[in-house]
Amino acid sequence: MTRALRSSWTLLGLVLVLVAACNPAVPAPGAAPAPAPGAGGAASAPAAPQPGQAAPAKLLLGKTGSGAELQFWPVYVAKGQGYFAQEGLEVEETTVGAAFTLTQALIAGDAQLVGFTVLSMAAAIGAGAPLKMVAATQDLPSIRVIARPEINAWADLKGKVISSGNTNGDYFDVVMRMVLAANGLNEGDYTMRTMPGAARVPALEAGQVAAALLSDYDSQIMLRAGYKSFGFVQDYVKDIQYGGYLVDGAWARANEDVLVRYLRALLRSTAWLFDPKNKEEASRLFNERGPELTPDQVDILYDQAVTRQFLSRTLRPNMKGIETILAIAHEQGALPEIPPLDNWVDMSYLDKASR
Repeated sequence: MTRALRSSWTLLGLVLVLVAACNPAVPAPGAAPAPAPGAGGAASAPAAPQPGQAAPAKLLLGKTGSGAELQFWPVYVAKGQGYFAQEGLEVEETTVGAAFTLTQALIAGDAQLVGFTVLSMAAAIGAGAPLKMVAATQDLPSIRVIARPEINAWADLKGKVISSGNTNGDYFDVVMRMVLAANGLNEGDYTMRTMPGAARVPALEAGQVAAALLSDYDSQIMLRAGYKSFGFVQDYVKDIQYGGYLVDGAWARANEDVLVRYLRALLRSTAWLFDPKNKEEASRLFNERGPELTPDQVDILYDQAVTRQFLSRTLRPNMKGIETILAIAHEQGALPEIPPLDNWVDMSYLDKASR
């Protein structure tokens, strides 16, 4: 693991001790979460419950990406179709750029769920965080290599600056190096530059990098502007899992009913999303989060999410895919040890939601 990434997750171990000492209480079901770091202000106040009606349980979902994201399409559906409300839930989302900061928010109780890559999960758990993966968000990563218009082949990237992920050793960085190696580019053939996802498109446009690994939302925008796609990650790295939902283990045990209701709403919204007759409304809900996209581009994303099943239809992760990506990260030195999956992948809540 790189020194910078190792020190971040080592620091998390110290944070765990401080959180346990200063914030031992687990939020009660329905308790309002405090804003997560970087949440950008309080959410609008919900409508007051009717007499005799219990107040909805409030959940804050943390994520690192911005804009419309394929992995959270079922969340958009669950909110738009009222499935969360029917389960007595009020779900808000917040974006925090760094996985480390989101992990702190989860442990501190400022967020109740986080949408994470499986590598970020394993890094946090390996550092001692008492967290559990309770469902999959997205099986196949909808991220691809986008190059500037003058780049015509992989060989043209030799000697160039390339951008991968937020930090050295994160999911994007690990798979980008694997993709480059699969196409004949090894360490020393290029300069890797890490930067937040929001900075990669401007860096491409300014010519600061020749290629970057982008979410498919950003990829669609850049392809429309004349940039080139060199393919999805899974075109070169086979059988890998992308992301899932991570929760604090103590919170999940104390709030089992709330978590089960959240997952039950997501199962309903995913089934609705995969029903072809709902495509038009599903596209509209996605386009609300990404108004820059044209209808044709949303159609492409729908095809990826549903027809090609980038999304998990059952919310159950590909366990072999998790093992594959963690093994790659370990071989690259980005993950010192692979935490046993039995210790942190917990499908018991999803089992109950599926009944």
